[in-house]
Amino acid sequence: MLNLESGISTAVKKRVKRVMWERVGIGRNADDLRRAVKEFEQIEQANLGTASRNFVAVAKLVAVGALWREESRGGHYRDDFPERDDEKFQVHSIQKLGAEISSDDKINF
Repeated sequence: MLNLESGISTAVKKRVKRVMWERVGIGRNADDLRRAVKEFEQIEQANLGTASRNFVAVAKLVAVGALWREESRGGHYRDDFPERDDEKFQVHSIQKLGAEISSDDKINF
């Protein structure tokens, strides 16, 4: 079934929301984030419409970004990395589908 308002498959939306809540939610850790990425990759294998494919892609980018950021900062809390790491992560991060995350110069506050 397709949600006519968003164009996103209802089944895809429910599954992505569940994975985001259970694996990429408030308390994050590497194991759950890796599982989330794998689940999103499984969902991507289906014959998805453009809106559904984009919805899954954004969720996957969030999970990959959270996995990359091995620290806790603001609303991003990692159970396995509870402290901030300004030396490594006080940077602008640049993320593209299918590419490694890169970081720009250190941010000066």
